[in-house]
Amino acid sequence: MKRIACLIAGLALCAAGARAEEKTEVEKDANHTKIEKKQGSSETKVESKAHHRTGGGTTSETVTTEKHKTPQGRTLKKTTRRTVEKDANGNVIKKEEKVSH
Repeated sequence: MKRIACLIAGLALCAAGARAEEKTEVEKDANHTKIEKKQGSSETKVESKAHHRTGGGTTSETVTTEKHKTPQGRTLKKTTRRTVEKDANGNVIKKEEKVSH
C-alpha cells in the first residue's frame, strides 16, 4: 500500500513539472532589447530602448508587461514603465516610474 502511495505521489510531481512549461524568446539590437517569457498561465514581456540625447547623455526606457490568468478566468494585467535620463558624466538627472493596472 505504501508503494502505491509513493508511486502516485511521484507521478503527480512529474505531471506538475511537465505542466509548468517555460518558453523564453529574446531579440537584441544595439539600442533595443525585447524579451518574452511564458510560464503556465503567466506571460511577461520586457522591452528596453536607449538613445543618446543632444548635448551628451542617454535616455533609457524599460516597459514591463505582466499578464496572469486566474482560475476564475479573469486576466490580470500590470504595466510598469521606467525612464532614466543621464547626463554626459553618467549622473542620473531624472528617474521616473509609472505603474498601471
